[in-house]
Amino acid sequence: MFGKSSETNYFDIFVKTSEYAYMACQELDKLLKNYSSVTEKMKEIKKMESEADRHLHVALEKLNKAFITPIEREDILSILNNIDDVVDSIEDIVRKLVIYHITTLREDIKKFSELAVKCCKALMDAMVELKSYKRSNELKKYIVEINNIEEEGDELFKECISTLFQTETNPVEIIKWKDIYMGMEDLLDQCEDVADILEVVVLKNS
Repeated sequence: MFGKSSETNYFDIFVKTSEYAYMACQELDKLLKNYSSVTEKMKEIKKMESEADRHLHVALEKLNKAFITPIEREDILSILNNIDDVVDSIEDIVRKLVIYHITTLREDIKKFSELAVKCCKALMDAMVELKSYKRSNELKKYIVEINNIEEEGDELFKECISTLFQTETNPVEIIKWKDIYMGMEDLLDQCEDVADILEVVVLKNS
């Protein structure tokens, strides 16, 4: 069950790491809406990823020393690792833009980044609500919202790939952009993975 001392040790760290995911996603969205200084902006996102990693390691140290945990150890690990995957995937998208030497963006990538921002915001809000889940009327709403955004992302991915093959004749550009779109879809999938874990955790501890 959830205890006050354990909330400070774990749930605050869930919130903090999800905040870094949200901030990194906002930076990605800004980059895609004002495409310039990509390498410099990738460094800024890398700093956020490093901070998220630092909080992850703090939580893992606490977990290794803990005799009693507020929820099952495997659930704590899953939440932390999956949030870390969200932040890593944001950095990976920007890295692809750099290594593929993308100079001009396809317009529909901006729709993807807007969905990603909404999804990361809902994830952060869900983590805040998780701290008081027994009294929260909002946690389930955020979990559903993340799942709905992920489904919307699946449809957008299909549209983007279809349009890519219809409008692009250069096979190298097709390969590059297919990989970038897949990175955006993976980002939403990873957010949904965290939401799925939260749903299971609440069921286990209700």
